[in-house]
Amino acid sequence: VGPLAALITGAMTGALTGSLVSALNGMGIPEYQAESYEAGIREGHSHVFVHTDATNAERAAELMRGRHALRVDIHDVTEPLPYDVTSAGGSRAA
Repeated sequence: VGPLAALITGAMTGALTGSLVSALNGMGIPEYQAESYEAGIREGHSHVFVHTDATNAERAAELMRGRHALRVDIHDVTEPLPYDVTSAGGSRAA
């Protein structure tokens, strides 16, 4: 389980007040949106976060829309992630 997944799991149980907002904000997600995501998780909504290049981001968004996602946001985060996604069980986009 990667660091972000661990934060999300903790937020869902109410154990990490504000930590999800801090983590997402540190990855380049605007604070107001990170707060919205955290509120959604606390309300029991599922969230999917994808780190990829611009081409695949739009493809992922279309897939989510095609599956009737309630909300799809794309963030242009040009800064590197604060951890290596390849060692966190994910894969880095080429």
